[in-house]
Amino acid sequence: MAAMISSCRFRSVAAATVVLLAVAGCIRISVDPTCPEELAIGQSGPVAANETNPGAIATYFWEVSPSQAGTFADPELPSTTFEALAAGNAVIRLTASDGLFMDVAECRTLIKPPALVVSLTAVPAAPVVGETVTLTCTVAGEPQTATYEIEQQEGEAVDLTPVSDGVVSFSADAVGEAIFACVGVDENGGRSAPAVVTVSIGEGPVDTDGREDDGGDRPSGRG
Repeated sequence: MAAMISSCRFRSVAAATVVLLAVAGCIRISVDPTCPEELAIGQSGPVAANETNPGAIATYFWEVSPSQAGTFADPELPSTTFEALAAGNAVIRLTASDGLFMDVAECRTLIKPPALVVSLTAVPAAPVVGETVTLTCTVAGEPQTATYEIEQQEGEAVDLTPVSDGVVSFSADAVGEAIFACVGVDENGGRSAPAVVTVSIGEGPVDTDGREDDGGDRPSGRG
């Protein structure tokens, strides 16, 4: 008599063998994923597999269509976080497998434009070495309650000094381009798309001896 098959973990089996597996107590896997009904661009929300017979599931894989709609913190976990990146109707799909059976199921999330739209300005935008630059982040359109996150993305690192809400300053100490970004956060945690500004730092004035002019007073040389 043939040996009894006790494992459900086969990638391909004959139909008759599948019947034997069912008789032996194997349970087909099933997932019923859930995801946020709505998110604004920049917001994140939980997604969960809600499995039946989860002990048999060996692999999970989350994906979204269209692909630019968002990203997952870890697409191979049964429960993870989805971050919305582009407005529209996003189809979030989960594929689960136990090595024998595969279940593919989906849920949908409506991604809205960002709750806030912000702008970022630099004054001066083209400073010379030694000048102080002020970065100001503001909400576009109707006034809204918001906090601001301003950070440097590229260029020689500078120290950003808070001045007031949405305003920071720094000293332009090196020639080159520095890129900064601001994200606004509303009172409900909705995050704006980043506003970006590039500051081009040039050399200071040069005196007739070829040295940079620090702008200070110099003796005239006359007695």
